[in-house]
Amino acid sequence: MDKEFIVLTNSSSINHIFTSIAQNSLLLFTNSNIQTVGIIVLAVLTIISAASYMFYRIKDNNIRNISKSEGITRKRELQKCSLYSSKSENFNYNKILNELHNLCNNCTNIFNSLKCIELISNYPQLINVKLSDGLTPFHRVCFHGNDALIEYMLEKGADPELKTVAGENGLCMVLYYYIYAKAENLNCLETLYAKGCHLTFGDEWYKIFLNLSVRANNTNLTKWLLTHSKSPKGKHFNRASSAPL
Repeated sequence: MDKEFIVLTNSSSINHIFTSIAQNSLLLFTNSNIQTVGIIVLAVLTIISAASYMFYRIKDNNIRNISKSEGITRKRELQKCSLYSSKSENFNYNKILNELHNLCNNCTNIFNSLKCIELISNYPQLINVKLSDGLTPFHRVCFHGNDALIEYMLEKGADPELKTVAGENGLCMVLYYYIYAKAENLNCLETLYAKGCHLTFGDEWYKIFLNLSVRANNTNLTKWLLTHSKSPKGKHFNRASSAPL
C-alpha cells in the first residue's frame, strides 16, 4: 500500500523543509525490514536541518548587525558634514571679521590673544581680509609686536607682503612697534625676514624707518636695518659687516 507523504507547503525556512523530508522518510521505513536504516537517515536529516537553521539564523543576525553599524557610521558622517557646513557657510561673516580685527588690535592682552587663535583656527580665510582702513588682522598683530601670534598666523596662511593703503607691508608694521615700543628683542623682524619679507635698500620706506630709528637713538634696530636690507639688484645685505655708526 502506498504511503502518503507529509508535505509542509507553507514552510518557508530550510528548517521546515528538512523536517518535512525527515517525516516522509520515517513513513517510508516504518513497515519495512530496514527500519533501523530509516531511523539513522532520520537522525542525519534532523541534524542537518538543525545545523542549517542555526547557520542561517547566525547569518541573518550578522547581516542585521552590519546594517546597523553602517547606519550609525553614516549618521556620524552626516553630523560631521553638517558641523563643517555650519562653520564654513552659515556664519555672520562681518561680525566675526570685525571681532577678529578688534581682538588683533588688542592682542597684548593674553585673553584676546587666545581668542585670536581660536577664531583663526576656525576661520583662517579671514587672516588676509582688510577692513576699510586697509589693514588686515595680520597687520594689526605685527603693529603690536606679538611674535607668537605672528608665527601662528604665518603658519595659517598670513601674507606678509600684503600692503596697507599707504603701502606698508607686515615688516613695516613691526618696525613701527620697535620704534615706538623700543623693545630689545627683534624676534618679530627675524621671523618676517625668514619668510622673505624685507625692505629694499634706498627705497622710500627704508629711508623713513632708518631715519626714525636713528632719531629714536635705537642702535639695535638701526644695525638690523643696515644689515638686513635688500639692494635694488636683489642682493641681501645680511650681516656682511658691522654697521657703520
